[in-house]
Amino acid sequence: MTAKPLIFACDVNLGFPDSDPEWAGFFHDHGWRVANYDDMGQLTDILKAHEPSAAFLPAANYYYLKSDPYYIGLAMGLAVRTAEPTVSSVLVVPEAATARSVLDLKGKRLGDINSYCTTSYFSPAILLSEHGIVLKDFFSTIQPVGAWQHQIDAVRSGVVDATMVEEGIWQSKPDNRSATRIIGRVEHLPAPLIIVSKAIDRAFSSAFLTKLCATRTAAPHQPFAGFTAYRNDLVEAFFDRVDRATTLAPF
Repeated sequence: MTAKPLIFACDVNLGFPDSDPEWAGFFHDHGWRVANYDDMGQLTDILKAHEPSAAFLPAANYYYLKSDPYYIGLAMGLAVRTAEPTVSSVLVVPEAATARSVLDLKGKRLGDINSYCTTSYFSPAILLSEHGIVLKDFFSTIQPVGAWQHQIDAVRSGVVDATMVEEGIWQSKPDNRSATRIIGRVEHLPAPLIIVSKAIDRAFSSAFLTKLCATRTAAPHQPFAGFTAYRNDLVEAFFDRVDRATTLAPF
């Protein structure tokens, strides 16, 4: 009887290179199956049910599992721009907008990727919490507009009035800098995480981490390339910031 494949669940927006022949062979040889998700609520739910044995997900998703001892951190992504396991999220508006800070966006439309996103949803909540303001009470709408460059394009086309996006994405195109401008930022956010079940064989986890740290492949238009070992200090510091924001109101 063939053993049931172990599942590596991935946020599809993060572009894990599972189609790369070397990675496909690695997972096949170890009896794993990769499952990509574009519904982060669904991904969070299956992680709470302990269905996947590993996952590649935003730190914001892991926040909902922070009290669950089933998973532990294994690795973190590296930002393309800095090769560091942290990123900055910048608040951008059209160049012609009169807004000069987040406080000027009361009643405006915010574009995000989804409500489980570190840079586009949790970041504006953290930014507003520094002023004692609740995210859901501030903007007229918060709407998904697609990931990364799609966020900036939504601002430029007038679909939304502002978005928070990973800074390297904003810097990657000269047109972004000429058509939009930064009016706020949240720094030292943890890059996406690789988590694994504590029940996973240690030899596999070690081989997995070694291969991750040797990988520098990035999906097109993706702000992350390569991995490093998990940094608990960075993740816990982020969770503390989210905790302070959620004392005002739950996300």
